[in-house]
Amino acid sequence: MKQNLQIKLGLIEELKGLLNAEEKMKETFEHFKDIQGRWKAAGQVPKSELNNLWQTYHHHVENFFDYLRINNDLRDIEFKRNLEQKTVLCEKLKLFLKKKM
Repeated sequence: MKQNLQIKLGLIEELKGLLNAEEKMKETFEHFKDIQGRWKAAGQVPKSELNNLWQTYHHHVENFFDYLRINNDLRDIEFKRNLEQKTVLCEKLKLFLKKKM
């Protein structure tokens, strides 16, 4: 049980590290799913550690999903900004071409 506790504590540390990962979001999410699978596969831990361990794990899972939401929101904002800039450029090009003719 103590060995399983150490495994799960290591998985929590790995989960924390996902927030600083410099890999693509798809790879980060696959890494997250791998951590979840290993968490489920790890055996039981001492009952005296169970509640704290569980709360800590869920706290970091929630942080990971918050990170994904923020990342998606920032991506959407960037897409919108890029679209606005491209639209302005297209309008300027249209005006330029009209003047050329």
